[in-house]
Order: sequence, then C-alpha cells, then structure tokens
Amino acid sequence: GCVAAVKSGTTIVERGFTVKAKLLSDYNSPTYKLYPSPDFFWTRYGYRIRGEWMGIVHEVIGTRTNRFLPKNAGTHGPSSWLNEIAWDSAVKWRIGSDELLAKYRRFGFDRLFGGLQQIEGKGRNSTVHVWLESNYYLGGREDALEDLRGRILASGSDNFGWIIINETLLDASPRGFFDLIEHAHYMRGPTAVGRAAEVTNVFTTGIVPNGAFGRGTELPDIDDK
Repeated sequence: GCVAAVKSGTTIVERGFTVKAKLLSDYNSPTYKLYPSPDFFWTRYGYRIRGEWMGIVHEVIGTRTNRFLPKNAGTHGPSSWLNEIAWDSAVKWRIGSDELLAKYRRFGFDRLFGGLQQIEGKGRNSTVHVWLESNYYLGGREDALEDLRGRILASGSDNFGWIIINETLLDASPRGFFDLIEHAHYMRGPTAVGRAAEVTNVFTTGIVPNGAFGRGTELPDIDDK
C-alpha cells in the first residue's frame, strides 16, 4: 500500500487501512540536529506526542558529527547529532475506527467500586482517588466517565463523600521539555461536606482550575509557561 501510494501519488484505500504518502522536501537546518528528538520529529515530520498520531516509525541515513564529544572520548562510536541527511523517511499511524478505539478507551472501574465499599460508613468527606494514565490520541474519556457517573447515580446505594479521578499525561514538547500534566475531575457524593474535596491534585500543585467531571482543562505547552 505504501509503495503504491508513493508511485501513484494518490491515496490508497483498502478494506483495513488507508495510506497517504508524499515525498519529503530537502531538509536544511542552521544547526546540528539531535536524532531522535521531539524537535526533529516535529520540524521534519509534524509528529509529536500531544497530537492526533498514535506513533511513528522512522529511519535516517546520514553523517553524524563528533563535535560535541570530548577529545579524550576515544572510539565510542558516532554521536546522536546529525551533520547531514542523505535520506530519511517516516511513517505516522493512527486508528480511525471508533469501534477499535473503544477498546483502548475502555476503563476498568472494578477497583473503584471496591474502594467505595472500603469507605462505606467511614464518615463525612470520605474520598476515593482513581489514577488514570491517559494518552492524547485516545480521547473519548468523557463518554467513559459519564457512563461511570450514570452507573453510580443509578445504583443510589453508594455512600461516599467524593470520587476524584486523577488523570495524568506524560508529554514532551517539540523543544524536548518533559511535562507531567494532571487533570482532576471529581464527583460529589451524599456524605460530602463543602463545595470541593480537601485534596484533588496529587502529582501537581493544582494551580490550574479543575475541569468538569470527565473534561479536563486544556493546558499550554510547557515551553509557553
């Protein structure tokens, strides 16, 4: 499919996949480029973690510089800094089927209900924290968490103060800064006292306002802060 898309210059549509291919333009950089790196992937291929693509497969043929190696480094092989690129390619991929994506989006809440049983009768403001490690491309968490809310409201038998969903996302900006983003969503229960739980964010400071249940606050890149 990839070969046919390149040769024909058209989109190849098969029953199980669709392929779009295009030739990369010549690439010139005023500085040495670290490869692989978030900056190179974003500049060259338009790929980053916080984006619609689920993954990338890449290959580069070129020369590497030893400019950054100390003189006494000896023969430790080439550095990761590209001096010149003779040829490169990349394949970005994603799943477009909602049915297949639903398998990734599905959350298992069995332990949450077990936690609700543990705090049954423990008094006011009893809280269950649920930690979810999410991916940008999955989406659909609103539907999953709304389904959870509906199940809890429908049962009417769970006696709790708060259910807090701590959703964390590990990101890398194009400039290579690592960033841990946390969204806190919470549900108020029958034994809650006050307008908000005493603890919402666990991994971050909680300066950013919390989103509505199942809907996190969109945050800027760490580079922009």
